[in-house]
Amino acid sequence: MKPRDWAPPLLLITAGVVAAGFYLLRSAGDAPAPVPVTNEVPAADPDMAAEAAPAPQFPVSPPGQADDDAAPLMADLPALADSDSELRQSLIGAMDQVPIDAFLVPQQIVRRFVATIDNLDAPSLPMRLRALRRIDGSFAVQPVTVADAADPQWQISASNPARYAGFVEAVQLADVERLVQLYRRYYPLFQAAYEELGHGSDYFNDRLIQVIDHLLATPEVPAPVLLQRPKVLYQFADPELESRSAGQKALIRIGSENAEVIKGKLRQLRTELVASRTP
Repeated sequence: MKPRDWAPPLLLITAGVVAAGFYLLRSAGDAPAPVPVTNEVPAADPDMAAEAAPAPQFPVSPPGQADDDAAPLMADLPALADSDSELRQSLIGAMDQVPIDAFLVPQQIVRRFVATIDNLDAPSLPMRLRALRRIDGSFAVQPVTVADAADPQWQISASNPARYAGFVEAVQLADVERLVQLYRRYYPLFQAAYEELGHGSDYFNDRLIQVIDHLLATPEVPAPVLLQRPKVLYQFADPELESRSAGQKALIRIGSENAEVIKGKLRQLRTELVASRTP
């Protein structure tokens, strides 16, 4: 069985509201299960919740509303469960040359994006959360001889970064300012999806900034990057690298030049997200 690379997102904010690429290895034949839809949130006393809820560190206001105005209303937005068609069309309009349908899984767009963001700093990212389609091709590795190594080892092939060329070009073409405007408009849906996960009144945009900072802290690992294969999937031979989060390992895996493009867009994205202004 050959390992496969999948692309779940932080690309949803550059192929949809984030600029990033995260490719996780899976064995051939694994089929992602649908994202569970639930409205079950742990019950809480509303008075206690209101008292305990911290103020957002990075508040988001929709276009036409100042950041210190009242919370945005959802009256002019579709319901979360019915938002896919409108959001997809808005993304197509915002991305110009980027082929949205080539990357985006068009079902449960908001829920998939939010769930993925919330797991990118975790040890692994379940494939049922993926928001982007599989990148064509296979993860390219080559065997390598390592002195005193008890088990066979491999390294990421120098040809591997090339398979992400189309994706990285799409990231480079993304207009972050326009995408953040779109994100601001639909922000109540992202917040609602985040609360569905059981986060109560925690603020999703604060979590998004936290995850972006985590990804930007990914170290640059010079080639060759050594691998081992204890079972079906490849792992980093360096235990320190293997212990890193799903998001950081993905940025290391796609190659330093590709990772720097992604990081550059993430920096732009962060700047736009924390800017206190109305588009």
